[in-house]
Amino acid sequence: MMAQTATPPVPFALASMQRRAMGYMLIAIAILTLMDAGIKLMTGTFGTAQILVMRYSAGFLFALILFIGLLAMGRVGLPSWRSLLRSFQRSVLVVIVAGCFFYALSVIPLAEATAIAFTAPLYIALLGWLILKEPVDGRTWVAILIGLTGVGVISSGAFGDGFSGALSGYIAAAVASFAYAAALVLTRLHAASDPVPTMILLQTGFSALLALPFLALTVLGLPLDGRPFVMLDSGWLWLTLGVGFLGTCGHLCMAYAFKHAHAAKLGPLEYTSLLWAAFYGFFLFAEVPGLRLIIGSGLIVIGTWIVMRKDKDTGTAIEAV
Repeated sequence: MMAQTATPPVPFALASMQRRAMGYMLIAIAILTLMDAGIKLMTGTFGTAQILVMRYSAGFLFALILFIGLLAMGRVGLPSWRSLLRSFQRSVLVVIVAGCFFYALSVIPLAEATAIAFTAPLYIALLGWLILKEPVDGRTWVAILIGLTGVGVISSGAFGDGFSGALSGYIAAAVASFAYAAALVLTRLHAASDPVPTMILLQTGFSALLALPFLALTVLGLPLDGRPFVMLDSGWLWLTLGVGFLGTCGHLCMAYAFKHAHAAKLGPLEYTSLLWAAFYGFFLFAEVPGLRLIIGSGLIVIGTWIVMRKDKDTGTAIEAV
């Protein structure tokens, strides 16, 4: 009888690094979901266009400070023209994602908007089939159907209210998820290899610039969402800076996690954002999760889990905004 070759144990250093990466992933999700909660607080006072400029201007400030520090240490270089072009193209989609998601936060509960955001992997599979000619098997089509059914369950209570009510928020959240999937497919198509601090700097900077024309319309009394321009006081300024700081820190933590652990290990951790969204929604906005949210979220999780099991690099989080 031949002796079986024992599988070598995972080195302690590698296992420790993966655990650390998973810890950073959990921290990133908690931070970025808290950022979304901060933005939802803003939606009670400011319009979507103004929040876009506030969020990305603050994010750009902290990203710039980080970038200058790393540039001085020789850790990053100046971006190339190709990097600028790629980042600008992605930022167009990011502004669509953020604008729709921020509007959704103004009219529907935080946990419901977060749950609908998790349909992004379903759209990634669909867009990968349409744009990148990637094959889609029957199991994936079933997963897409299950996930979209979950969206229907969550939003079913709003169909009788008309488009001006909560239904517009559910539609906006779905559009945000689809646009985010398109942004990820575009990133894959470009095969972008820029350092994370550079990508954050360019994305926040371009996004703030792209949102400025919509802010100008708001100042002129022509807001897209009907909410007028409001001057910032010191309290809102500190919250805006806090949101920008959380966004930069969260993205850096997530980047570290994906650098030191496989996406297959980190993917399931992203679902903790549903728990954080429910937690923040309850304590900050008195939002109590209902049966529709629980059932719909379960269907979305099942659908996205099937897709993520097949395609390990389909990140889900809308926190990228």
